[in-house]
Amino acid sequence: MKNRIYGYARVSTKGQSLDRQIKYLRDYGIEERNIITDTCTGVNFRRTGYNALSKVLLKKGDTLVIPSIDRLGRNKKSTEKAYNNLVDKGVKIVFLDDSELNSDVCKDKDLAVSTYMAEQEYKKIKKRQRQGIDAMPIDENGKKYSIKTGKHIGRPIAEYPSNFEEVYNKWKLKEISSKEAIEELGVKKATFYNLCKRYKK
Repeated sequence: MKNRIYGYARVSTKGQSLDRQIKYLRDYGIEERNIITDTCTGVNFRRTGYNALSKVLLKKGDTLVIPSIDRLGRNKKSTEKAYNNLVDKGVKIVFLDDSELNSDVCKDKDLAVSTYMAEQEYKKIKKRQRQGIDAMPIDENGKKYSIKTGKHIGRPIAEYPSNFEEVYNKWKLKEISSKEAIEELGVKKATFYNLCKRYKK
């Protein structure tokens, strides 16, 4: 029996479209009748299409093409399990966006998938953190702070030395150089200019 090639596409909500993934698979050369799809929400993760693929349709020697590895499972654990089950069954896996994890390239499948999924999770966490910081309000000094705790984010705001006004005025009148002003204040160059910037507001 001739080995077959299937494609698999999945979206997480009914509002999302499968069109882009299906086109991606068709452009790869997969017949539309061999493209299996699922729409799974986070609460209800029933994958009738994938279950039909993995339990009935796919046989040893067949190839499964998927746009990216995150379409294969719900999380790291389920993705690893699905990947390993397919490979153990003798199915060749091709990821269009993550070719380094293709089953014919990946030698240590457990380590590779685990590392990749961990990296993706880390990126998601960092992205959420960045979005959270971007949404924070800014105080009069241009520093972001948490509404909940009142604490500032990032480096602490530099305090003005007690002699700052005196030294600043001398520097502005060109009585002393910036280097001399920095030495008199006992601060770093970047801190000096930051203090000057804030002082002028």
